[in-house]
Amino acid sequence: MQAVSDDHLLISRVVKRDQDAARAFAKAAHEESIFGQIPFSAEKFDHFFQKTIDAPERNLGVKAMRDGDMLGLAHCYMGGYLIGEGARVVSVNMINVAKPARGTFLGGKVALKLVRAVLDWAKSQDAHLVLFYVSAGEHIAKTDRFFRKLGAVGLGGNYGVLV
Repeated sequence: MQAVSDDHLLISRVVKRDQDAARAFAKAAHEESIFGQIPFSAEKFDHFFQKTIDAPERNLGVKAMRDGDMLGLAHCYMGGYLIGEGARVVSVNMINVAKPARGTFLGGKVALKLVRAVLDWAKSQDAHLVLFYVSAGEHIAKTDRFFRKLGAVGLGGNYGVLV
């Protein structure tokens, strides 16, 4: 999976040498989310990152790069359905666009290409369903419009209560 568009945007799987940059990118996304008050765990991040390297048939890490800068990062994994047999469900835990690119044409392309990479991977793994978990607590209306324009339908919602 590697695609270069006319604006030099490179979409590809993460590789081991991306780990430090991906960790820093994920940490920045974490800190601006509703989860920002929870200490970021580099150890947990590294564990999930390593799964994308060791078990690529069940885990996907994909990056968007331009001129050596990481503009986007996505992570998902193949699972099942809690009380069903044989379902292949992809859970997308993160799709994030670098803050400077958000709200720009380029940022939209980054988001769209990351989603396309996830969907292409899911198809290649014979998935039945892709679930995009939107729980960062930021840009909810924009995110909803984005996914609806792609043909996604709301399946409920994420509700949180800070205690």
